[in-house]
Amino acid sequence: MARRLILIGTLLIVALALGACMGAPLPAEPTETAPEETEPEPLETATPAGTATAPVPTVAPTPTPTVEERVAEVEWPGSMRVRDGEVVRLSLMAVAEAAGVGTPEVAGHEVATGTMEMPVARPGYAGTVSASLTAAELEVKGAGSAEQALVPGGTNTWHWTVSAPQAGTYHPVLTVSVHWEPTEGSDGARPIEEQVWSRVLTVEARGMLGLAGPQIDWLGTVGSVLGTVASLPFLERVLASAWSRLRRREDDVI
Repeated sequence: MARRLILIGTLLIVALALGACMGAPLPAEPTETAPEETEPEPLETATPAGTATAPVPTVAPTPTPTVEERVAEVEWPGSMRVRDGEVVRLSLMAVAEAAGVGTPEVAGHEVATGTMEMPVARPGYAGTVSASLTAAELEVKGAGSAEQALVPGGTNTWHWTVSAPQAGTYHPVLTVSVHWEPTEGSDGARPIEEQVWSRVLTVEARGMLGLAGPQIDWLGTVGSVLGTVASLPFLERVLASAWSRLRRREDDVI
């Protein structure tokens, strides 16, 4: 009887335990919460202590130059002999000083004149003017300085000596440029180089008797050799002796 009571009690306890488990609410599943979006903060560049920020250099505006009308006169040999030196002249003069233009300094040379707009002054700058003469295969030698002072109302003149090594047609080119150099106190100013005028010339070089330069050189060499031989003191006696022998042979034959 006691065993039954113990068994019944045990079953009741188990039944109560199972009922308690079945009636208990299930634990809620955890919910995930999306993280809030935040804007990134701007990065700050740290400047080392004691370091000064370098100022941005400023370029000063280029002042407008004062322009003056000038007369350009060019004199050159339109035709020349091979190996002869001829003069080419360029003159830039104010209109008031150009009264006698058109007359060549060397007889037979060609002269051409024309007007040009030439900058003569620029605030904060000192100006110089230069001229150049270039030609392929033509020998050019300048007389005087190529760079001259630029004076308002003044005159600038250049001379070159040209020679042709052989016969042919040459096209020398004249070019005029103005160089501006900043004066003291012109902060941020830079030198300025500008070409203001140019002209192409035509030169015909002719050889002696229609010969080219190398042929003229060869004839000159032959002439020098013949002249040297003819100046020898014993040449006359040698020729006289040879002539006498020739006459004797002719007499013997007769």
